[in-house]
Amino acid sequence: MTYLQLTTLFDASFPAGSVTAAEELVLFNSACLDLARKTRCLQTSATANIVASQVEYTFATDFAITNFLMVDPDGGVCWKNPDDSKWRRIEAVSLQWLDNNVNDWKNKNASNPLSYYLRTGLIGLYPTPDTASTAGLKMYYISKPNVLANETDEAFSANPALEP
Repeated sequence: MTYLQLTTLFDASFPAGSVTAAEELVLFNSACLDLARKTRCLQTSATANIVASQVEYTFATDFAITNFLMVDPDGGVCWKNPDDSKWRRIEAVSLQWLDNNVNDWKNKNASNPLSYYLRTGLIGLYPTPDTASTAGLKMYYISKPNVLANETDEAFSANPALEP
């Protein structure tokens, strides 16, 4: 459904002048983000190369992700074990949890990653990986819908099943 189609439906349901065009645009974009988050309708995945002794990986550079909304709870984050090439799901933790529960975690010996944390625009692994691996880190995630700005924009064009 295009921005113009949404506007037409909205305008037919509310009194004229009750909401400005700018407020309407903010409302629609917020609703689309909320819908994507709650329904997880824009599921996808991306991989990154693991670099030995590198702790953090950026979404934009390492994963080529520019539309990250949240980690998909169904798939999570997985690390490919170089010993047997099998994917292992790793646990989500926070930086605060690591600081409070793992003594001197930033200086621990490199090993197989067991957990990950998220910060703005990046993912960190603990323990630090000790082995490089091509496409060895996989993140299943929910992408953001397209931002509505022009009449022909469609928020969910990444998932054609959602378009009428």
